[in-house]
Parts: sequence; structure tokens; C-alpha cells
Amino acid sequence: MAGTGTGWHRFALRIMALLALLAWAAPVRAGTVVTSEPALVQALEQAQDGATILLGPGRYARLRLGAGLARNLTLASADPARPAEIGRMMLEGAAGLTLRHLVFDYRFAPGDDLRLRPFQIVGGEAIRILDSEFRGDVARGISATADGFGFAIGLGIRNARGVVLERNRFHRWHRALVVGWSYDIAVLGNEFHDLRSDGMNFAAVQGVRIEGNHIHGFRASTASKDHADMIQFWTSGTTRPSTDIVIRDNILNAGRGSWTQSIFMRNEMVDSRGAGPEMFYRSVEICGNVIVNAHLHGITVGEADGLVICNNTLLRSPFTPTPERDGPIRYPAINVSRNAERVRITGNLARTVAGPERRAERGGGRDWVVEGNLDLQDGDPASPGYYDHVFLAPRQGDPATLAPFRYRPGGPADGRRLGAALLRPDAPLPPVLLGGFAGQPAAQDGARALFRLEQAPGRANRFGLDASASRLAPGARAAWTILDPQGRVAAQADGPVQKIELPAPGRWQVVLQAGPSGIEAQTMAEILLPTPEILRLDAGRLLALRGDSLQEIPDMPVIRLPDGTPALRLGDDPVVRLPVAATLGLRQARDLAIDLRLRAGAGPDAAGTLLGLRGSLALAVTPTGSAEATLHLAGVKQPVVLRSRPLGLHDGRWHRIGLRHDAASGEVLLLVDDRLETRIQAAPGRMAPPGRDGLSLGHPHRGHSFQGVLSDLSVRVNGAGFAAD
Repeated sequence: MAGTGTGWHRFALRIMALLALLAWAAPVRAGTVVTSEPALVQALEQAQDGATILLGPGRYARLRLGAGLARNLTLASADPARPAEIGRMMLEGAAGLTLRHLVFDYRFAPGDDLRLRPFQIVGGEAIRILDSEFRGDVARGISATADGFGFAIGLGIRNARGVVLERNRFHRWHRALVVGWSYDIAVLGNEFHDLRSDGMNFAAVQGVRIEGNHIHGFRASTASKDHADMIQFWTSGTTRPSTDIVIRDNILNAGRGSWTQSIFMRNEMVDSRGAGPEMFYRSVEICGNVIVNAHLHGITVGEADGLVICNNTLLRSPFTPTPERDGPIRYPAINVSRNAERVRITGNLARTVAGPERRAERGGGRDWVVEGNLDLQDGDPASPGYYDHVFLAPRQGDPATLAPFRYRPGGPADGRRLGAALLRPDAPLPPVLLGGFAGQPAAQDGARALFRLEQAPGRANRFGLDASASRLAPGARAAWTILDPQGRVAAQADGPVQKIELPAPGRWQVVLQAGPSGIEAQTMAEILLPTPEILRLDAGRLLALRGDSLQEIPDMPVIRLPDGTPALRLGDDPVVRLPVAATLGLRQARDLAIDLRLRAGAGPDAAGTLLGLRGSLALAVTPTGSAEATLHLAGVKQPVVLRSRPLGLHDGRWHRIGLRHDAASGEVLLLVDDRLETRIQAAPGRMAPPGRDGLSLGHPHRGHSFQGVLSDLSVRVNGAGFAAD
């Protein structure tokens, strides 16, 4: 029996070895599972057309596929909840390939180059990458500019045709996706975030579809020379233009991350390198996108032929740190080269549409159609396009949901073909916002705390709060907390609708917590209540409002009078011209108050303009010793002119002059030495916005300026309704 058993055992071993050999030599068909890199290489070599290779959990250092592989091959993780990790990938000439549920995991190493492409597609066609993650890394030990920020390029594609990237996640890269010299590229429903520089770059591509992506939350290195873009096309160094481009229904939301340019398509070969129409972008459609950012370049397109920009919504992000420069540069706009041909810009919501007027200047424009757009602004509740009248709660810019930016029921975008359809009240939450990337659980569009914040008409510091738009369980309680600029609790209240009054300027926070007993949902909004004073002369220092505080304007002609009093010298040589940024508050002023203390050089020759803002206002001392104010009102041809009695204001003594304008009532007052001299009842309305020049202390042009000194100056705006009554 023992011998028989031994013989059977040897026979069984030979049979098992033979079966193993046959299995090794057998072609790979559907469902083959591998658990190591050598096994993966072997499986790829033996795969037949249409085979599926499943990768077990673990790290595969390199994936290299070429032209000799089977067609219609699928590589996927055996367990999407524990996806396989790929350390490097080169697809060179591959065709008919699908990669699914994989993690392309780059790990920074000393010596890596910023332009490194750890994952590449070079040549090849019909390649799909689905439901996967391109996981980047941050630099370490390079420089203060690079360390801690995304590094390398997530995926590089060159000389390929028919590549589809769908439902993937790109994060922690310098640039996430770079595509050049390729055809028929589709980027659909992907998520891009935590990037240092660019989301997508394209050059010399034909047939590009960018649709349904969510690009948000960049982490830019502000000390670097990067110009961060969410979606960028360029022509520099290329010999053919990009054509047949569709950018549709994407969400570009800076959120709480760094500001960026949003959709930026400069044409360098035409605008600066001498190329002509042969290098124009051709057949470009940019429609249905939501852009929430803090930079002028919302949608910018250079020289193009056949351009459609339709039904996009562009807003300023309320929580994104803004560029150093203030003013219009913070507002995403639509900008098109004046040399572009066959252009249609329709149905957009944006701060401004720039380009048509430049086109008209060069005698063109008949091939441009610009109509049905609504200009947005967040500075004046009394003017059209005010954010709070168009959107539900635009000052609560949470990047995780579009709910605050939905169109307000009954507002100008409700029920009209205006702006992006993604923001209509009945639009479903876009799939890209529901998550589900690389095994992550999908988010739920469930309980949501949301409130509208509206400024009371004519009152700078009074606001209404309304939480009725929140999605909460029956019987949920709405609890409000008001935090002062120092973060201390200033007030608390219960109930869905409240009215608040803020007692002082600064950054205030309104927090809403809601739930049946505990906190089911929470949200907050920030209110920047600016100081009414935007310009002040204080102890010889001229201070202008920049951001939240008054900052000194350098190099002013300050002198000391014989009694030691510091004063600002005025005259014709030279006129004191303030930077435009120093008085930006005047450009959106509803109410105005100016007070100054002056002393003229003796005699009528000292008379002249004290201050002027071209197209808006002027304040002067006349040769007869009177005070004279000229105020231009928006939409009114004739200026309002006020003049006091002859009061000897050029007698060499100290005098005070004051000017008041109340936009709501239309009342304009002129005061001299703290006494009312002239009152005029004008039409209600704001002061006319100035031209491109800043405020001048003296005549803004070539007229005669006041000859003398100022010891005090205060310019205040929008402060008439500030104090509680």
C-alpha cells in the first residue's frame, strides 16, 4: 500500500505540474486576476482581444503598454474599494484600451523635475481611463516656492487620437492634465482640486470636448511665477491652431482656495508672433459653465473664427483670497479679442462683456452678435444685476454645493434662458458633485442649511436674514449667532427670519445652525462692513482705504507751517494726483460726504480747484472768495452746481468747507465754516461714475488749482445710514 500511495503521489504531482504549465501558456481571457507586477506583465503578453485583467490590491511600480498588445483590452482593479496603485505608466502606441478603478500614485523623490510626467499617453488611439484617481504629491526640500505645493504633471497626452477621461479625480499636482498635438479628446465628469498651477492645458488639438467637470480649490504658490488657470489653451510654439472645441456645463469654483484664471485661451502666435488667420482658433463653443472665482479672466478668448459663448454664469467668489490689486480685476468677466471673427455672445450672466466695443473701434462688428446678456454687480442694491437679486444666497460660496448660487425665484434669471442651466432651482445636483471617485462614498444631497442675506435699503449696517430656503427635517430649529470682527459672540437669536444691525465697521460673521435638537446642518456668511471713510489727511499723512484699513499714500507734498502744524501743500506745480486705487470707493458711492480745512495764499490769485474727479465732482474756491461745488449725477446731463456767498475764503485764514450728497433723497448741501450755505434738491440717484483718472487735489486737467494748504481732509461714502436711529 505504501508503494502504491507513493506512486500515486508522484503521478498527481506530475499532473499538477502539467496543468500549471498549460495554465501558464493559456491565453488570458475575461476575468484574469493578477497580484504582482511580473504576473501583470505575463498576463498582458498573453492577452487576447477583448480580455479583462483584474489587478489585486497593492502597488505596481510600472505599467508599460505598446502597440503589440491585444485590442479592446481592459485593466481594472479586482476590488474598486481597494484599488490597485500604479507608480509609473507609459502607453506608447497602445490602441483599444480601457483602464478602470485604478490609482495612479505619484510619490515625490529628490531630483524630480517640475515638468516630470509620471503617467503618459504617447501615440495610440481609442484609450479610455475611467473611475480612477491621479494622486499627486507635494514637493519637499526644493525651495520655499515649491515646498508643500503640488508637483509634476498628472497626465501627459501627445500625438494620440480618441482618448476619453471620464469620472476621474486629479489632485496635488503642479499641472493636472497636459494635452498636445492630439485628436478627439474627451474630458468628461472629472474632478480637479488642490493644484498649484493649471487644471487642464491644451495646444494644437482638434476635436476636444470638456464637459461636466468640477474644478475647484486650487493651492497656488503665490511666491512663484505661475499663472494659474483652470482650463487653458495656448498656441505658443505650435504650427497649427486648436479647432472644434466644446467647453460645456463645467463647474469652476475657486471656493476657499486660491484665485485663478478660469477659462483662458490666449493666442500667442497671432497676438505677438506675427501669425495670421491661419492660426486662429476655430469652431469654439463655451456654454453652460458656472464660474465662481476672483480674477478678471473668467472666459478669455484670443483671436478665433467661429466662437460661441452662451449661457454661462460668472460670479465673484465670496471666500477666495483676492489678487493684490483691488477693483474690477476681482470680478470674472467675458473678454474676447477684437480681431476675432464670427462671434456670438448671448444669454450670459457676468460682470462685463469686453470685446465688442474694441471690435467696433476698428470698423468691424457686423459678424458679432452680442445680445441677451445681464451685467452682474455686487456693489449697489439699487442697480440692475445685483447679486442678491439674481441668486439665492451668493455670499455663502461653499465649494461643496451649488445651492447658494441657485437663481432666486422671481429674480431676473428665473424661468429665462439666461445663465447656466446648472443653477436653475429645479436642476438636479450634477453627478460630479456627488463623489464616488476611486471607491469613495458618494455624497448625499440631503439636509442643508441655507439663508439669504439682504441689506436694508438705504441702511449700510442693517440686514435681513431668511433661512426658509434650507432643506431640514420637520420641526427643525434655526439658531443664529453673530460674531464681531474679533470673533466674539455679539448676538444670538432663534427663528428662520431675523433682522440685524451691526454697530461698527469690520468683518462680521453670521452663523446659522439648524436641527430638531442638535446641529443637523450649519452654514455661515461673512459681511464686510466697510468704514465710510475712504480718504483722510491726518497729522500730515494722507491715508486711503485699501482692503479693510486706511493705508498711507507715500510721497505727498507735506510741509510744516511756522506753528509746527503739518499740512498738505496744494498748487499748480505739481497737482497732487492720487492713484486710482486710492479712491475706488468713489466709483460705487451712493452717498457722499467731504470735509476739508484749508488756508489760501492771500488774494484772489489763490482761488482755484481744491479737488476734482473727472466726470464726477469738483470743489473750488472762486476769485470772489466763495465756495463752489459741481456734482455730476448718473443719467443726468446737467451737473448740479452749488455756490456760497462771497465769504473771503482767500483771505489767508483757516476755513472749513463741506459737501454732502444723499442719493436716496437727491439732496445736495454745501457748508462753509460749519454753516449751511446752499441746499439743492436734485433728482434721486448716485453720483456719476468717474473716468479712468483718480482723484486730484487741485485741478484734474490744465485749469487753475487752489494755492494754499490743507490741514484736514475727510472723504466718506455710503455712511449716511450707518448710525442707528
